[in-house]
Amino acid sequence: MRSLTRFVRAQRGASLAAGAVVTFLLVLFFSLAFGWVNPLASVAALFLAGLLGGYVTGPGARRGATAAFIGALVGGALAVAGLIVIITSGIYPLPFVPENPSALEVAGLVAAAVLPALFFATVGGMIGGILRERRERALAPPPSLAVTRCEHCGAPLPSEAVYCPQCGVRRL
Repeated sequence: MRSLTRFVRAQRGASLAAGAVVTFLLVLFFSLAFGWVNPLASVAALFLAGLLGGYVTGPGARRGATAAFIGALVGGALAVAGLIVIITSGIYPLPFVPENPSALEVAGLVAAAVLPALFFATVGGMIGGILRERRERALAPPPSLAVTRCEHCGAPLPSEAVYCPQCGVRRL
């Protein structure tokens, strides 16, 4: 029993890590694809990244939100690092960034980019976890159709059977 508990905990940790990695990769991809050009597309992309990360993580809003938050935090940090390089170097002029911004202005731009990203990815992760939970509940067999085995011959028995349909022995 103890090894089964360890296995389940390891699987939960692995699925949480998988959800965080999926969210991280999608946030990076969407940040590169949409960049900072269209804010509405970026919000939708971050929500989608969180949704998919939460769905991969497994059932439950809390698990999905946690994985999406971690992935968005790491992916957002890398995207923001790229944004800071773009802002400070002047390689690509962004319309909403003043020339030679101060450290406070850069920090404000970073906060304006990261906080909505975390919010929308986390909400997406919550919804993804809820969708996964609903799907697993819908696919689970009803308890009345659970199959047990006959102790005499080993044939499958429906839970409501009194006698074994194979050998006729009364069920205990």
